[in-house]
Formats: sequence, structure tokens, C-alpha cells
Amino acid sequence: MHPSGQYLLLQRTYPEDEFESDYYYIETSTPDKSGELKDFSINLYRAQFLMTYDNEIIEIGINTSDEEFESFKKILRKLTNGNA
Repeated sequence: MHPSGQYLLLQRTYPEDEFESDYYYIETSTPDKSGELKDFSINLYRAQFLMTYDNEIIEIGINTSDEEFESFKKILRKLTNGNA
């Protein structure tokens, strides 16, 4: 895949049995900043998405309606199990 611009993908994988645990994965348009997330934080503001992990900071400016912003907050809570 050859993206035409920058992108960010966050993924949560759920365990298949009681011996596994769920984990988080990040993929970006910069391959060396992609991989499993072990210790991270996400802060969501009306005009900005801010994520820190492994001494990396990702800042994304956002411009959404109130409805889109509330939906974004719900999705992030569900994705991170309320822990980000």
C-alpha cells in the first residue's frame, strides 16, 4: 500500500482464550513509528487529538461538529476500555 498522505490507525485486539490478553497496535504512515502499544496516553480536545507513546508524540488537528466530537469520544473510550 502506498498512501498518498499521512495516516494513523489504532487497533485493539481481543484475546481468543483466557490465556491471552488484549493488546493495542498503532500503524502510521511512518513505518518506524508503528507497532504494539504498551504504555500510551490519549488526550482528546475539541480541536486536537494528542497521543504519546514510546517517547513519540502524535498531534492531529481536528475540526468536527459537536455530534462528530461526541461520537469520536465514545469510540476512543470503547477502543481503550476507558484507559487512555
